[in-house]
Amino acid sequence: MNMKKNTVFFFLFCAIFVLKAQNIQHNDIKTVLKTLDQEAAYVTYNTNVLLVGESFFYKFHAINKTNKPSVISRIGYIELVNESLEVVARQKLQLINGMAYGDIFMPTAIPSGNYKLLAYTQWMKNWGVDSFFQSDISIINPFQSNQKAILKDSAATIAPIPNLKTIINNTGLSLHLEKDVFSKREKVSVDVNSNADDIIHGNYTVLVRKKELLSNTLSEKAKPIPKTPLNTKFFVPEMRGELVCGKIIAKKNLLLVDNKKVALSILNTDYQLKIASTDSDGNFCISISDNPLDKKGILQVLGDDEGNYEIVLNEKSGIDYEQLQFKKFELDASMKQAILNRSIHNQIENAFYSIKPDTIKMPTKRLPFYGKVGTTYLLDDYTRFPSFSETVIEIIRNVRITKKGLNKNDILITGIKENYNDGAYKPLIVVDGIVVQDVDDLIGYNANKIKSITVVREKYMLGAYVFAGIFDVITFEQDFAQTYTNPKIKEVIFNTNVNHKIYFKQQYASSMVEKYSHIPDYRHQLYWNPEFAVSAPENTFDFYTSDVAGVFQVTLLGFSKSGKFIQVQRNFEVE
Repeated sequence: MNMKKNTVFFFLFCAIFVLKAQNIQHNDIKTVLKTLDQEAAYVTYNTNVLLVGESFFYKFHAINKTNKPSVISRIGYIELVNESLEVVARQKLQLINGMAYGDIFMPTAIPSGNYKLLAYTQWMKNWGVDSFFQSDISIINPFQSNQKAILKDSAATIAPIPNLKTIINNTGLSLHLEKDVFSKREKVSVDVNSNADDIIHGNYTVLVRKKELLSNTLSEKAKPIPKTPLNTKFFVPEMRGELVCGKIIAKKNLLLVDNKKVALSILNTDYQLKIASTDSDGNFCISISDNPLDKKGILQVLGDDEGNYEIVLNEKSGIDYEQLQFKKFELDASMKQAILNRSIHNQIENAFYSIKPDTIKMPTKRLPFYGKVGTTYLLDDYTRFPSFSETVIEIIRNVRITKKGLNKNDILITGIKENYNDGAYKPLIVVDGIVVQDVDDLIGYNANKIKSITVVREKYMLGAYVFAGIFDVITFEQDFAQTYTNPKIKEVIFNTNVNHKIYFKQQYASSMVEKYSHIPDYRHQLYWNPEFAVSAPENTFDFYTSDVAGVFQVTLLGFSKSGKFIQVQRNFEVE
């Protein structure tokens, strides 16, 4: 796997180097893309017909031509597009071993209609929207009077609900229940058995949901990966994380744009700082390896001449939505009662959500970009001084503020082994993640707002830029950016990655009966596990039925170890 990944990296590096050359022709792009590995997207999800007030649960797979996890992209995208070709929901996913999962809540403001679900990576844009995973999703909003988008005049043909013992199984994997009929709020145990080595250690999703006239889960297979790329611009794959790409433009003629340094700060207590160099045309790309916890970032050109340049970000769309074709879902009078019951149940469930919440898996807190080196001064441990200058003079060792010309100040850090007074290198000054190039912006700052100052005395290299140490300031409220006004910086807004959740699992064990005895339970979806592991020949999972009667379906689907598509279904009844 590592050799394969390194090979992909090498060819992509060569391709990107070639594509940066001047006067690139479309045929050159097409030729390069044909030599590189491709990937596809596949999505498993809970239902293709939703009511507002419900959540759409999904799992994203980035796969290669053998349906095994792709090693190319670290970021995936999910979109829901309406028939007016407007994106009504978009989520960005950090892929781990080619996979991620999430959910989209359908608000009451969204109108009834037919929608298209798209799943893709930036790398897939080179082959166009036809290479994306596409599926038809219909949404019903019973609170709106206008239902023309999905209303049908004549009676619809409704597929019958399958018999209870229907099992789809040609995979070497089986689902076993101890009986076919269960009571409300009863525990159901499902045995998942397989002796096939290929099935064990695959990647699967398990869903248990009510079978009804309005919805059914889809079992579409992954699209074949297209062989012919579009004759268009080149989309760089997001191999380490989301890419922020742009160009610097000189405000005056004859100014060089080659090999300028551009810094990106992502602002929060767990901030990231990245620096990239421009090419001969002023282009740059910065990769964000981890999930930004904040939607805001700041870009700036480093150097005394930063004010001589303008930063322009590249547009990210590159999707031709005009190619989308929508399948029509139509309502008729026979569905009225099913819609009414499900809508009432959703409203009751949402009213009691605070008692049955999901838990968000927060990202692990990272070390600062410079690691564990340096000396940190927690200012509350010292006598407080009102001004920044006094604080540095009286508390912070090996740092001094000096005059730089008549009206400018500068910060110097005494190196451990080297003397930086010759001005060859400057220290990196960071406040709440923002690179501050003008020390005068800090001179008048209220030191009582500062929580800590960390000083790194060693020479530090970041993005091929050498600094004479680091001076890192963290405020109590991390609000320096709110008052920092600098016309030389450019703000950038991110779509934060979807955080993984531990989904709530209803329990009616003896210890929990009293807690939930007076809480209504109108779940139509009894179980959702996007990380189900078939780790042995015999596996078991369990869940509890709700107060909803009817036929329910257990569905297990995903990919085996060798990339074979797997789907198994088993029905049971609740009375």
